[in-house]
Amino acid sequence: MHHCTLAVVVAGLVFGAVSGHAHADCPGSYTKYTYYKPSPLPTADSRCDYDASGHCTKIEEIGYLYKPPPPPPGQVGQIAGFPLLVFNHGSESDPGPKCSEGQYFSQKGFVVFVPVRRGHVGSTGMTFAEYTSGLPGVPSSHECSTPGQDGPCKMEYLHRQETDVQNAITFVKGLTVGLFGPKLVNADRIAIMGHSFGGIVTTFSNAKDMGQKVAISIAGASQSWEGNSSAQTEMIQAVTDAVAPIYFLEPMNDHSIQPTNVLSQVAGMNCRLFQAALFPASEVTGDGLITIDDYKGDWDNNGTTFDPRDKAHGSFTSSRIDEWSPTVLEFINRYFNHPGKNDSLCIGTSVGND
Repeated sequence: MHHCTLAVVVAGLVFGAVSGHAHADCPGSYTKYTYYKPSPLPTADSRCDYDASGHCTKIEEIGYLYKPPPPPPGQVGQIAGFPLLVFNHGSESDPGPKCSEGQYFSQKGFVVFVPVRRGHVGSTGMTFAEYTSGLPGVPSSHECSTPGQDGPCKMEYLHRQETDVQNAITFVKGLTVGLFGPKLVNADRIAIMGHSFGGIVTTFSNAKDMGQKVAISIAGASQSWEGNSSAQTEMIQAVTDAVAPIYFLEPMNDHSIQPTNVLSQVAGMNCRLFQAALFPASEVTGDGLITIDDYKGDWDNNGTTFDPRDKAHGSFTSSRIDEWSPTVLEFINRYFNHPGKNDSLCIGTSVGND
């Protein structure tokens, strides 16, 4: 896979297209970029790779860019000013380029950027375990303010990754068509979307103005909600402070549907523009039917902690994209065409909003 080199300099940060192998599922459909590489390096940062002495040796975050198809030969078509969709991956160690999502939405006319956030394969930085408990062999190298406490550390770690989303948006907004051509994306048409951990990061990011017109959380906190008061408190606060309209969605047999149920109510009670949907359960046990086995934990009694609800959680975005994505497109286009603003006059004017 060959790419033309494109370098962009923004505020002392040098970015560029980097060569990379195409994913087997989407050969040639994306370009891999370095979207964050500061110089000089900080002394400490959760985005750092560290040496054995605890010194920051490298920060480099990469992402995958998908462009809409070019217009047919001989036809006048748009080659710049595309809407931007930033897709935030989940907790998987090696998220890859998210081919299904990248290909689908780029074919619908979006520039899609999939940033690989700190600590995930391809980008530098601490893993969640290292952030919580410290780097092996490096005393006092933990970053979490409450080291060893998984619940609050997880939320703190994901709050840190809001910066990764902001850096990704800034980077893509700086890309041009050709060296001196027009901007590739329209800065007034930006959507942020994420699944699982990425849904949490999306919800957190939507409490800040990053230029987004909408946010979409797919099963954000579904696997983090139960028994994690920090997740519940932090997500509720982020929705209370939401800047742009937000859409919550997940299948009925996801690990927990409480985030969609609770957070949509929180949005409404705080007069935030929102949409919520529970989709039919995913068939995950292989029998072709939706039964209680698609909902319950350890349905085959083999002692595994990865149960059907987790499988439904993990497979939903890619395996059922033709089902849920039209609702996302409608939501995005609604607020791209008619930007929605939160209405403070709503508070206290309806029963239950006092």
